[in-house]
Parts: sequence; C-alpha cells; structure tokens
Amino acid sequence: MDRKGLKNLSKQQLKGHWKVPVLITLIYCALIFALEFIPSEATFLVCISLAVVFALEVWACVGLPKFYLEFIKKSGEATYSDLKVSKSAILKSLGFTVIISIVGAIAGGIIGVILISSIGYSLISTGSISALAWIAIIVVVLISIALVIFSLAVGLAPYIFVDKEELKLFESIGLSIKMMKGNKWKFFVLQLSFIGWGLLATVTIIGLLWFIPYLQMAITNFYKSLDYSKDIA
Repeated sequence: MDRKGLKNLSKQQLKGHWKVPVLITLIYCALIFALEFIPSEATFLVCISLAVVFALEVWACVGLPKFYLEFIKKSGEATYSDLKVSKSAILKSLGFTVIISIVGAIAGGIIGVILISSIGYSLISTGSISALAWIAIIVVVLISIALVIFSLAVGLAPYIFVDKEELKLFESIGLSIKMMKGNKWKFFVLQLSFIGWGLLATVTIIGLLWFIPYLQMAITNFYKSLDYSKDIA
C-alpha cells in the first residue's frame, strides 16, 4: 500500500473512534508537560521526575503500538485496557531504549568532537574554515545520515515486541531490520509527509491531540502492510 493509501486508511479507521486515542494522547502529554514544571532547585524532585519521564517513555514505546494494533484488530473498539503490556515487552522496551540512547550518545559525541576539533582549530589557526574542516563537516553529515538510516531500520522493533512476544530483544531488532530492507525510504517519506500537519498541530497545541493518533495509526498500518512471515528464521 502506498503512502496515500496508508493515510486514507488511517483516517477511515479513526473516523467515529477518535475519543479514546485523543484522551490517551491528552493524558500522556499532560503528564510529560506537568513533570517539566518541577522547580530545578528541588534536586530530589527533579531526579524523581526524570525517572518518571524515562519510565513513561519506556512504557509508551510498547504501550502505544500495542494499543493501535488492538485498535485495528477491534475495528476501532479498543479500550484503555489495551494499553497494558507484558513484563517481557517492557523489559525489551527498556533494553531497546538504552541501546538507542547509547547509539545516539556515541554518534553525538563523535559529531561534537569532530566539529569542535576541526572547525574550532581551523578558525583559531587560520581565521577561516579550511579544507580539512569542510571534510569534517561532510563526515558529520554522513554520520547523521547513518544514524537516521539506523533509526529507520529498527523503527518497527516496538511493534514486534508486542506482536511477536516469543522473539527476544535482538531477534526483534533483527526482524525489524529485515522487514525494513527496501522499505526504509517509504517509511521515511511517510513520516516526512506529516511535517506540515505536525507544524500546524504544534502551533495550535490542541491539534496535537488529533495529529499524534493519526501519525501513530499510519505507522501501525505501515507495519501491518509488511509481510514479515518470510523474515522469521
């Protein structure tokens, strides 16, 4: 199914069934928003809030995919109970979140060192950006592209965590990579096509309550559209 078909299908599935997805989005966003307003001088409370935010992100990583998979299965009649996920899924989500964070931190560190060492040295020594600095910029761009490709390749892992619970963490990640072979560009363009709506929803704020379920539903339909049976070894 092409991008337009996925988006149209998502809108049809949500039509008349917006209430629960919108309320789930509202509650989740409200919790994250409230935790951001804890005074920075209250160190203990800040630590607690960071831990709660991290726990919410770990849960959302699998809880939301689980809900939208059930939403499709039940033709829009999913309930709040469909947000419940198994301990196994939570542990895999935790491991996945840690892996993604480590990869991001390493890539960010490398980019930071390259930029500071090459461009900073170039400006200090010559007062302008040298050829070496431009090479460094190209390397940074390539690393950034590689990071995006990696993110796309493992992007369906959270769905596999809840849809194929018998698979272990790295088996699920491996399956996502296999499923995304030849589909990463389609997935990227699908998400890119929501930028306009995302900007509009962000400006209006309230629009996020409808935008996020719409985006999540489209991604879920993308996952469902891929035949992964042949990729399971």
